[in-house]
Amino acid sequence: MGSRKIAVLIDSENTPHSKLSSIIEELSRYGQIIVKCAYGDFSTEQLKNWKQPLNELAIQDKQ
Repeated sequence: MGSRKIAVLIDSENTPHSKLSSIIEELSRYGQIIVKCAYGDFSTEQLKNWKQPLNELAIQDKQ
């Protein structure tokens, strides 16, 4: 059996950015993460603090 490939798709409006590192760490235990994307309107006040965590964890932002 080969290594599992994992895509991480994050709903930014319903996930706290402070938990991103823990989420990625936990999922990496189950296989190789090949895609990391966060979806949301990052121009809003609610999601303004997401830029740094996304960059640090190499997560693509999708609007």
